[in-house]
Amino acid sequence: TTEIYTLSLHDALPISEKELTDTVDSLGRALIVLKRGQTFLQHKDTQEEIAKLVTVLATISDAAWVPEQDRPRLQEFLQSAEEDGATQPQATVSAYESQGGGILDTLEDIKAKAEESLSTLRKKEMESSHEYEMLKMSLDTKIADMKARLRDATAQRQRNEEAKAEAAEEVASVKKSKAADRKSTRLNSSH
Repeated sequence: TTEIYTLSLHDALPISEKELTDTVDSLGRALIVLKRGQTFLQHKDTQEEIAKLVTVLATISDAAWVPEQDRPRLQEFLQSAEEDGATQPQATVSAYESQGGGILDTLEDIKAKAEESLSTLRKKEMESSHEYEMLKMSLDTKIADMKARLRDATAQRQRNEEAKAEAAEEVASVKKSKAADRKSTRLNSSH
């Protein structure tokens, strides 16, 4: 049972944990790229990073933990980035910032929510693991107690069977002695 629980817990949860960890890392890089994109004009590496960023953000935007109020702003940014073809990411970020939407603030909010979700997931995993260990310890204690009780009961049963065998021998001996006494009494009475 330990292996079954360990496999199911550690096969199911780390996938989500890995996704959230990757998301937090991606959002951190995205924020750096966008902030750099505002200051470095038309740098080839920045354009490539922003193209990667748009792909990552498109994936992240569908995540269940992304706050509803941030989805429209993120979608708007992604749509404007697609329309620009990510050829002038600085213009996209600057234009979006000037609209007052604040993609950087939105990404910071989403990153904070991802970190919160990751923390919650890890806490739940830790609590589940602790509960499992406590249950396992309790069951191990009960099993050890039941085994001790079984040993005691088996030993008592063996003592009872030995006592029964001794009693049966004594009964047989008494019956034999009684039969011999009756025979002896009959012989003496007949004389």
